[in-house]
Amino acid sequence: MQEWFGEHKYYNFKNNKCSDSCGNYMQMAFANTTDIGCGVTKCPYSENFKYGLFIVCNYGPGANFHVRPFEAKNINEVCPVTASPSVQSGSGKWQATKGTTKFNGRNCYCYK
Repeated sequence: MQEWFGEHKYYNFKNNKCSDSCGNYMQMAFANTTDIGCGVTKCPYSENFKYGLFIVCNYGPGANFHVRPFEAKNINEVCPVTASPSVQSGSGKWQATKGTTKFNGRNCYCYK
């Protein structure tokens, strides 16, 4: 799952496009995703690898890749009242009291 989320490096928020495969990231970051189910099984020996796992996940609802997965707003714009400054003074980070807002130092991400 970390590798799937790592696809964020291929996603360009400004034009809502991927320079390489980033569908897994888009689905994981999609604000409307509320459910995920995953399954895993051990893979028998094959020509390409001796040991391995096969992992599959299904998300719901499915992401609409024609829209951005979330909204980015400048910190000076209005974000949900659930956003509160981090208790660590001067940390430059925000925490969400209800998991609806994230702050990365410059932008407040307000989930739809």
